[in-house]
Amino acid sequence: MTLRSRRRWLYFLSALFLVLGGGTVLYAQGWRVSLFPPALNKVGAIYIRPYPKDADISLNGLAIKSSSGIFSAGTLINNLFPKNYSLIISEPGYYSWQETVTVNPALVTELKHVVLVPKDAAKAFTAAANKILMGGKSLLVLTASGKLTVPIENKTLAGNDFVGATDDGRTILTLAAGNYWLNNLDTGEKIDINALLGNAVSNVSQFKPRAVAIDPGDGNHLLAEGERSLFSVNVANGVATELFRAPAGKRLSVIAASPARLAVLVLDPLTGISQIAVSPDLTTKLSMGKTTIEGRVLEVTWINSDALGILTDKGDVDVYTPESDATKTLARDTYNFSPSPDGKLVAALGSSGIEIFSLGDGAYSRFNIPSDGKPIRLSWYYDSEHIFTQYPQTVRFLDINDHDLADFITIASTTAYAYAPEDNIFYFRAGRSINKIAFPRD
Repeated sequence: MTLRSRRRWLYFLSALFLVLGGGTVLYAQGWRVSLFPPALNKVGAIYIRPYPKDADISLNGLAIKSSSGIFSAGTLINNLFPKNYSLIISEPGYYSWQETVTVNPALVTELKHVVLVPKDAAKAFTAAANKILMGGKSLLVLTASGKLTVPIENKTLAGNDFVGATDDGRTILTLAAGNYWLNNLDTGEKIDINALLGNAVSNVSQFKPRAVAIDPGDGNHLLAEGERSLFSVNVANGVATELFRAPAGKRLSVIAASPARLAVLVLDPLTGISQIAVSPDLTTKLSMGKTTIEGRVLEVTWINSDALGILTDKGDVDVYTPESDATKTLARDTYNFSPSPDGKLVAALGSSGIEIFSLGDGAYSRFNIPSDGKPIRLSWYYDSEHIFTQYPQTVRFLDINDHDLADFITIASTTAYAYAPEDNIFYFRAGRSINKIAFPRD
């Protein structure tokens, strides 16, 4: 071979190395050549975690093999050119889920909570129910005959009006004809609380309990509220400890208790302005801050251990932070609000539809929901990504990432329901029966 030929081969191989090497580097960096239209683009991917996990996946009409298993909770579809894709998740016995998904260069579009709604409900109990609710983790049913029952355990409680329960649902506080009852589901014991309170606070002059609440974290502790005083009562030994006394001329209005924090709204009847007293737990004396709330307080609930949600008759949802003794108005023109289970989001229901507020990054979204009558209330699904929306005659299931409401499905025609997150079961009244929808679990 001549010197000239060898040089040509050297130049050719060098050029080939540069082309192939450069191509390999570009390929490794996610660059691909598309034919329609001809272009060089960085690809992206879609990650899907459906419930149930073995649901069928279709992308632009092509079946995608699921890779869910022991080592992977979802399916990754990679090497996708940047554009919009039609994604359908389906499974026999469930409503299909369909969305238009945008893939961006070098990014993975994550869909970690694709929940398919079961089409069919099963009968859970035969009972003429006036009301269905959750007492902690226990399902409670108020029958047409006025009995408050725990149907799963076939137990009837003393009292026919639910007041509160521990988070585990094993101790339930009820009311009947002015008498409070403490029901222990484990032992079957039913304690007349009025007699206990009378003995516990007998040494406190002019104290008349007008309301009683239960410690969500401890069924042996109750909160007894008077006009100006709040007591913690130990059920086991009958000892009462005063946690707070309102200043002269003011009175207690609303209490919010969580396993971690306690808050009391203190109202000035002359001005209609309230202040907030807080303690770090349910046995420590409360201290009152300087922040004020205008308007009649309708609802107070802990969003998380550091934020208290307050709804007033003005339609404002205010968030109070005890550490800074400051409030921030989150939503206006609202009549119902609900914190997410993870304490990161707040859903508000008002004239603007459903609004979702993020307490961390300030993200906001709004849904102009269909008018099937005025929606009544919102309650969260356990994953903090879906919301049960109750209308006068129906309940719908909202995916908070479904901004086009393509999958805003009516899951039941009912006026009463309760959701048990531990079992992931949706109970609802259907005629003289209570039916259930078992949502797919992890």
